Amino acid sequence: MAQQLVEAGLPGIPAEQTLAPFTKPDLKSVLSVYDFEAIASKSFAPKTWAFISAAATDLHTKTRNTTTYSRITLRPRILRDVSRVDMGTTMLGHKLRVPIFTSPAAMARLVHPDGEKAIACAKKSPM
Repeated sequence: MAQQLVEAGLPGIPAEQTLAPFTKPDLKSVLSVYDFEAIASKSFAPKTWAFISAAATDLHTKTRNTTTYSRITLRPRILRDVSRVDMGTTMLGHKLRVPIFTSPAAMARLVHPDGEKAIACAKKSPM
């Protein structure tokens, strides 16, 4: 499903208007952060993707995160009772039901009209 440039034949047309439409896959088929990244690279406007994928230009934190997360593996345990799993923990003295933290994001309105408000609402929603 690679995104293809459409030959507009008209000079001065922004690249955002010359991209073939991209149909996002069903959310159930997205299995990893890498899948989300691939979808974003195809569905965001080119300037938006350039801004977001630059990761504050130096890529230092993104590189460290990628390296750290690549060291984490999960060992599947088959036929275990998972009916009462507690993922709770504390972060900076606050109890969390699930250890997910949402960092501030600049310019989130580039990808959603509600921007940072949508991120906060998504984080606040029960899982």
